Amino acid sequence: MKNTDLKKYQEAFRNLERQEEKKERQKFKKNLILFVIIIPILICLDFLMEGNHFHWSLLPLFGWGSGLIAWLVTLPKVDKTLPIKEKEAEKLAGLTN
Repeated sequence: MKNTDLKKYQEAFRNLERQEEKKERQKFKKNLILFVIIIPILICLDFLMEGNHFHWSLLPLFGWGSGLIAWLVTLPKVDKTLPIKEKEAEKLAGLTN
């Protein structure tokens, strides 16, 4: 593989990784917006119900909220993982030892 071909490949690989990261972040933001809209509505409904001693609105709050936190922690971070992935790809292609 020519050096210019390798550079083109690396640039294309970086662009694909960045696009993937952007898509994941957009999905997360949409889910977060829904969370911010729906959870307060559920909390209001819960507290408007008379005679309800069990606050069921806490279940989706903590369930969905913990899922969002876990998702945030595992969101791909291209700048940190890209050099590692590039080295692995180069090894698989037989470009380095």
